[in-house]
Amino acid sequence: MSRNEAFKQVKAILSKLDRSIDEARKKRTGVDDEPAAPDRAQAQPPRAPEPAPTPARPPSPFGRAKPLDPNRRMQAPGSTAGQSDRS
Repeated sequence: MSRNEAFKQVKAILSKLDRSIDEARKKRTGVDDEPAAPDRAQAQPPRAPEPAPTPARPPSPFGRAKPLDPNRRMQAPGSTAGQSDRS
């Protein structure tokens, strides 16, 4: 079976499933809705939701972050690495 034939079979199964869902909905509600799969010419792509506005924050008491110096060695707070042990 070629990919094209497999695709057509899957498409036919999904179309049949859509029809049976529409028929069941019509029996249950008594309302004739439009088909589950609208024509491609009429279908519009979904739009992305609008981003929520970010609330205004008061400025930090510490100010803005400053980039680290890449030439400095990483040192854990309170460690004595890099310090001379002679007093």
